Amino acid sequence: MKSGAITNSPEVFLLDFRNDMIPAVLPWLNDEKFMRFSRHAGKVHTYETQAEYARSFDWSPSYYWGVHKNKDLELIGTATAIVEDGVADIGLLIGQSGMGYGKATFQAIMNYLFTFTNIRKVTGGTVEENVGFSICCLNSGLSLEGRRPEQIVIDARPQTLMLYGLLKRDWKQFEASR
Repeated sequence: MKSGAITNSPEVFLLDFRNDMIPAVLPWLNDEKFMRFSRHAGKVHTYETQAEYARSFDWSPSYYWGVHKNKDLELIGTATAIVEDGVADIGLLIGQSGMGYGKATFQAIMNYLFTFTNIRKVTGGTVEENVGFSICCLNSGLSLEGRRPEQIVIDARPQTLMLYGLLKRDWKQFEASR
């Protein structure tokens, strides 16, 4: 689904993903260390596979964005919101970690989805070792809803999947308290 631009954050803005963003994204996708927490780790990503992935969003209720820094327009990552039954599962791939761009992106997406769509809940999930994404979820108002021990195998080791979520009504309270 297309959303146009999301510009409700002072740090980042999101644009619907376009194929001209692929060359900037491919190095991240093919970086084994960078992708270590992703279910897409170990896959070979090409211009064609990424273009096909982007096309899969054209006629779906889900979203795929390029994430840009506001100050210099640099593409710093991608974000998805996979929508099913009124729930949006948010995924981030931010190329510059530890600078708050993940949290800013996550919150901009939540603001957009809860304000302009009929989404009733957002979710996010990651492996237990991905502390940065867990902190991003918690600092964005999501609560830990569950753990799935040994759910995902990364580097030949079973990993616990951490599941976070936030209902729209709780987001309104979270926003009012900030």
